[in-house]
Amino acid sequence: AEGLRPLPLREFRAVGQPIDPAASLVADMEDVARLFSLHLHDGRTGERQLAQPSTIRAMHVPQPGTPGY
Repeated sequence: AEGLRPLPLREFRAVGQPIDPAASLVADMEDVARLFSLHLHDGRTGERQLAQPSTIRAMHVPQPGTPGY
């Protein structure tokens, strides 16, 4: 794995064009598994607390006007 590398910034185009909510972030399945593990363990990975449990829980609260997210 090469790690993270910067990509050129893109400007948003005219209305009607798709918006890239992840800002072109690229992850492999190992990265996704780490993210899921972080959520599963309330922000902890190994001995490190990367996020407060309350922050992780807040990410799981449905937001008004966003059905299915």
